[in-house]
Amino acid sequence: MESADGSNGAGGGGLVVTELSHIKELVRQLEVHLGGGSSHELCRHLTTQIFSITERSIGIITASSGLDHQRRRRRAFQEHQEEVSA
Repeated sequence: MESADGSNGAGGGGLVVTELSHIKELVRQLEVHLGGGSSHELCRHLTTQIFSITERSIGIITASSGLDHQRRRRRAFQEHQEEVSA
């Protein structure tokens, strides 16, 4: 599994990279449309998509961080239990 930073470990790094790449493409499209006098509705639609994908990416990173923290706490507790029973 990949971590949120894209390294191997727990998390959704590959998914975050995909989502952020999608954001970059939407921003590029928005820039093109803003410069070309496109409709206000199209620009609003692109900004809504950008916001939504950004929120999902933040959620992925947050969930990944929470899982890593839970695993570390569980491991520390198990190690403590082993020391106490030894």
